[in-house]
Amino acid sequence: MDLNESKQADFGAWGIPALVPAPAPVPAPVVQPATRLSVAQQWAIDQGIMTPPVD
Repeated sequence: MDLNESKQADFGAWGIPALVPAPAPVPAPVVQPATRLSVAQQWAIDQGIMTPPVD
């Protein structure tokens, strides 16, 4: 008679392969404007009121 009863967690059975995590996304580079901005301009850009100037 074969009861197929295991007495421990790892009894030698075939397991399901572990999932491989996806690679972490690479952050986009921060582009700094070539011109010097005033404090007010930088604040407006940070608040989303205006966009950075394009060279």
